[in-house]
Amino acid sequence: MRYFLATIMLTCFSFIGHGQKYYGAFAEIDAGISIAYGDVKRYDFAPSTVKYSEIQPGGKFRFGFFLNDVTGLQFGYKYSLVAGSLPEKNLHFLGTTSEVSVKMKLSFQRAIDKNLSERLANRLKVFFDFGYGRLNYTTELQKFDKSKEIELDPDNYKMGQFSGRTGTFPIELTVMFKLNKYDPAYWQRVKDRFYLTLNGGVHFTGSDMVDGYRERGFGNDVFGFYSLGVAYFFAR
Repeated sequence: MRYFLATIMLTCFSFIGHGQKYYGAFAEIDAGISIAYGDVKRYDFAPSTVKYSEIQPGGKFRFGFFLNDVTGLQFGYKYSLVAGSLPEKNLHFLGTTSEVSVKMKLSFQRAIDKNLSERLANRLKVFFDFGYGRLNYTTELQKFDKSKEIELDPDNYKMGQFSGRTGTFPIELTVMFKLNKYDPAYWQRVKDRFYLTLNGGVHFTGSDMVDGYRERGFGNDVFGFYSLGVAYFFAR
């Protein structure tokens, strides 16, 4: 895991450079979907929508500010449902999660300015975020088929509803596209400060019980969150 994270960091720092001119701070609101990657899952990565859908709704709010043209800090709150089903073990779960996080924000603007036309580069922004969060979750684990018994070690799962708390390590990629093509050096109109946002990220948790089932083969539970939203920037 440490080698994987170090590789990501080195790759990102090779692309960042001069960046967010005229930006001071921003606020963003998103709506999206959450997909759990844990032990109670029909397929390892593809979500299932049969009987108990593993695609669940959620939303988040973020506020951030830039320390310089390259880096910034971001604070966020995310709330979403999570679900999974595992027919061969006769288990399915549905839970709620709420996460608060603080993340470092890095700009990919050097690569964008170099490879895109000036008009498009002025409207497109890409950021890589990573940091730390705290996750509160409530999970309810039930039988997939109530007429069948569960043939598993009882120490590996917890039936019914329960709650927990754990740390998270979120990694996210955000693409922002300016809604108004007018691009002055200093934004003077409110409508020139809105961006459409596309965001995707993976949240590594410190617990293997977010889905109510513990199995050594998969490790701690992970969930992804993918969203669309709108960001408003406050000019310097």
